[in-house]
Amino acid sequence: MRCHTLCVVQGSWCHTCFSESKGEKIVLEGSSHRKSDLVKKKHEVDEEEPWVACDHCQGWVHQICGMFNKGRNNHGQHFLCPDCLVRSVETGERQRMTVRPQAMLEARDLPVSNLSRYLEHHLAAALMQERGARAAQQ
Repeated sequence: MRCHTLCVVQGSWCHTCFSESKGEKIVLEGSSHRKSDLVKKKHEVDEEEPWVACDHCQGWVHQICGMFNKGRNNHGQHFLCPDCLVRSVETGERQRMTVRPQAMLEARDLPVSNLSRYLEHHLAAALMQERGARAAQQ
């Protein structure tokens, strides 16, 4: 059984995986847990997502969606939303970046966590499987 969410991350299971697992135990990713030991919880936390305004179109985007890093942003620098940035490159107003600005972290600069290790492992496995399938077709 495979869920569309990451049920195994942080020791939690979605309602679908919990309900579809017949018997007294849930087994995911080689780990077995008794259903009676699990605690049902609700996701009641409504975390505020920080926003940033585009200096060109005055539209608002989530900071994470616009790859805006408030802590590393130079306050004198203008922010362009992804749509305005693409449009300005397509029209020739801006040149495509060749050097990554300091405010843009690379993947290797990000902190490692259980979730990042889980995602990297499963993405690598899926890519290897897809490459194998493509090679077999050729």
